[in-house]
Amino acid sequence: MKQQPLELKELTNALQSYTVRKVFWDMMKHCGAFSQSYQSDPYLANFLLGRRNVGLWLMGEIDSAGEEWLLMMMREAAQREKDLEENNGRTNDSD
Repeated sequence: MKQQPLELKELTNALQSYTVRKVFWDMMKHCGAFSQSYQSDPYLANFLLGRRNVGLWLMGEIDSAGEEWLLMMMREAAQREKDLEENNGRTNDSD
């Protein structure tokens, strides 16, 4: 669905916030936008496809605001993963 100019401006304004970008990224990830939905159980497969469709819709809306937003969100997610790995690898030297 094509966005109206006001909706696009509102989305662009929202994407200025790191917190909003992180929430949107987490939603897309939770919806399975970055994974395949195939399951041998047709009921589960249809459920997962419906959920994935929501994530893909959100991704499309963000992309319509400008491809730079998705690229920024990808970089931020990769940095969060890297930071998490580094923090999990630390030992407590205060003992």
